Amino acid sequence: MDAALVIHYIRPFVGREKLAMESFQDAMTFFAKQAADGLCEPPVAYSGVDGGMMIIHGERMALFEMTIGKEFHRVMGKASFASDGL
Repeated sequence: MDAALVIHYIRPFVGREKLAMESFQDAMTFFAKQAADGLCEPPVAYSGVDGGMMIIHGERMALFEMTIGKEFHRVMGKASFASDGL
């Protein structure tokens, strides 16, 4: 593994906390499926009082291919609607 995708977020927007939790689960599921297919390592999540991050290690081109796919954009679009600072 020669690269990592780091997704940082701050807090959910007020009133969108449930959506933020759903989108976090969607992201974890998406990257877990990619890891099961051998495209990356399983995601590692860190969280604290002011937000958190998700780190996904993998090969540079495999990570790039993931980020240009429709499913990645769907997951990230939902997350950016729910959480600040994504």
